[in-house]
Amino acid sequence: DGVQTVFVSGVQVTRLSAKCAYVINWSSDGCSSDLIVLYIFFFNDTATTEIYTLSLHDALPICFEKHAEAKGLCKVVTQSIRAVFHEGRDFSQFDMWFERLRKLQTNKEGKNWLGQEPLLGPHAFYAMFYRQPAPPEFPHWKGQAERTFRENPDPELRFLTGNFLVSYYTWVGDFAQAWVITEVLQSIAKAKDTTPLNWILCRVIEATLSMYQLDSSRCLAAADEGLQRARETGVHLWDLQLHGMKTALHLSSNELTAAETSLSEMAGILYHSPHVFSQSLYHVLQAWKALLQDDLNEAWKFGSQCLKEADQLGAVFPIAVGNYAMVYINNKLGQRKEARKHWKAGWQASERLDSPLLRFMGWTAQAWMAFEDGDETKGRQALRKTFSISRTQGIGNSFLWLPQVIGQLCAKALEHGIEFDWARTLIRQRKLLPMAESGEAEHWPWRLKIFMLGEFRVEKDAELLTWKGKAPQRPLTLLDRKSTRLNSSHTDISRMPSSA
Repeated sequence: DGVQTVFVSGVQVTRLSAKCAYVINWSSDGCSSDLIVLYIFFFNDTATTEIYTLSLHDALPICFEKHAEAKGLCKVVTQSIRAVFHEGRDFSQFDMWFERLRKLQTNKEGKNWLGQEPLLGPHAFYAMFYRQPAPPEFPHWKGQAERTFRENPDPELRFLTGNFLVSYYTWVGDFAQAWVITEVLQSIAKAKDTTPLNWILCRVIEATLSMYQLDSSRCLAAADEGLQRARETGVHLWDLQLHGMKTALHLSSNELTAAETSLSEMAGILYHSPHVFSQSLYHVLQAWKALLQDDLNEAWKFGSQCLKEADQLGAVFPIAVGNYAMVYINNKLGQRKEARKHWKAGWQASERLDSPLLRFMGWTAQAWMAFEDGDETKGRQALRKTFSISRTQGIGNSFLWLPQVIGQLCAKALEHGIEFDWARTLIRQRKLLPMAESGEAEHWPWRLKIFMLGEFRVEKDAELLTWKGKAPQRPLTLLDRKSTRLNSSHTDISRMPSSA
């Protein structure tokens, strides 16, 4: 209902909507060194009311045009970044605060307060890697966040900063470092006075990392524990992310029925939420499911919606993932020019974040697209890059993991000797099958191999099986008698190699 502002003896009261109000306390001369913010929120869920931060970014820039004083500005930047995150609608609002931070760094007083405000470094780092991870000052803020996590004595601040760092290392694909930080967070969360919010957040982090590393049992256990605690405490802030990680795990394993159940839970949460970041997550998962079902109309509908929301939000990672989703969708629809345009946009976002994980997704899409278009040279070049990243970073799962696509790329890798051992590792870990027309059956790491011509032998997991007593003398007859048992074990006799 509009912005209403009143000044009373140096106190500015700004009312932005029916759902919130803030009080900003100033001294009468407008030069107070302290800033006091009163947060009032009205939600049906009382736990959410306590968790969410007020949106300050509309009113405070106006105040600081007149009262641009370093200590107060440092505090306001911190709280405004938190507000924009919790609102989750438009991260481009960070940009004006980045500009103010740059101005502060150019004067002595500003530099002094930038180093003394403990919350500022972690929040500036968090906002920049979501929105602008490429500017020259990003390493500075990343270093500030890492020092805060290592050295600050306040466990709450260390927990908050650790969560920011885990998000960053997950998005760039450095899962080993993310797990190191996660173990510290879990030790902090074991304290008796740990809030339900922090305890549940640990489950979100564990489920997310386990999803990317395909630890199915750990991912599902962490997500279910988090959701159970949410029901017990009424703290539902992370419900959608927990259901989202379960959905991503099921989709990457082509478990569509289980994925549909989790997506239904997410839809119920989103019905009451204007959070654009969450909506983008939901729609990319729906587009992923439709791709697995080869329902291109649904895939295009959800993929387009996801990308629209990612662009509206202005966060680098969702923009990259949304564009890569559209690469698959447009290429399958025969829209090659549109597919290449989306690949370029996704790649630019990947480079801005300097993320091996996003580069893996990009080169995977590029390799598949090239092979589909009959460009073997370009396909092999992209395949070499994506499997090299996958091997060195230990990436065995990701958003938009399509088993048929990865199986096709593994067959090409075996055919051309590209990351041969890693391709076989992926095949075993993900239980992939080659395309029907693939000629790589002999090199495919089948769990069970039967050699019928020449000396009859059977290998299980690359180990030769031996029999006690008389060896089989009529292998073809024996194979015919046992065909029912072989078929029940999912062995494709037609694809078995004819010789060693």
